[in-house]
Amino acid sequence: MRTQISKNNFRYEYGNREPASLTRITSDLLNGFDLLVLANESAGSDATAVRDAVRNGLGVLWLPAESELAKPPFGFMFTKVAADTAQLTFETQTLTLPAWPVTSKDFSIVANKNRVLSGYKMEGAGNVGYQLLTETYPLIGKGQSRFYNHLWTEVIEKLARLSMQSTAIKIKNPFPMYANEPLVIEVLSSLPQPGLYLDSIRLPLRGHALIDGYASTTGWPQERGWHQVLSATDSVLYNFFVSEANTWTALRAANLQTSTKAKAGGVLKSGKDIPIHRSVEPLWFFVLFVLSIGFVWLAPKL
Repeated sequence: MRTQISKNNFRYEYGNREPASLTRITSDLLNGFDLLVLANESAGSDATAVRDAVRNGLGVLWLPAESELAKPPFGFMFTKVAADTAQLTFETQTLTLPAWPVTSKDFSIVANKNRVLSGYKMEGAGNVGYQLLTETYPLIGKGQSRFYNHLWTEVIEKLARLSMQSTAIKIKNPFPMYANEPLVIEVLSSLPQPGLYLDSIRLPLRGHALIDGYASTTGWPQERGWHQVLSATDSVLYNFFVSEANTWTALRAANLQTSTKAKAGGVLKSGKDIPIHRSVEPLWFFVLFVLSIGFVWLAPKL
């Protein structure tokens, strides 16, 4: 954290990292961070470095001061509104929070039915956004920590730099999945030999003859509950849930019907649409024959 205490003096605080020189902000320095928070500070001398870092994937969260709303950075445009508070609903709670009396037409992160309260725009590989709610920390003291966490988690997750993963894991089985059934797993990786584990059991991978980096395998989860597939080489995780047997039966039946239709390459018909052929009793042919002969004999006499 860098806090400006005078024109040329700053105070520095470090958390979860070694101390570093933050006197001059450069794009190389910012490439080591996932999210840059600008609070009442948008120095023009750092603007070029920040923009370059954003184009390379850095996320920026701007917490504006009232004086900055007239000329916001990053090309944001705000429209004034009358209300300086906003109502937000989370789960069963609706709270009224202080907010700067402006709104915008940017992509929304947090919004109510009247206006955008947290928004963002995309620049290159990164996102730049803002928070118009002005006093959220008192929520914790009021016992609304879940509301507070939900509010800020949405903002940070949307803006922070996306992690560059060298392995992608996909499970082909649709939900629900049951214990002791085959689990089909697909892996796409830039690593030459990714080590794949289902819980603590290593799975052998079958490579693809034509697609480099693509492989598949089959695992057998042994019990209900949460399980994970792990790429041990780069620590990529995929969590999935195994349901209790004989649950979600309607959904399983629907999935089976969809799968069967896809394999058949056509449209499955319901029982009402399937024609059923029944044999006709020979007696009806005899009766029809007698009536026809009787009519032929009787017609000339009429």
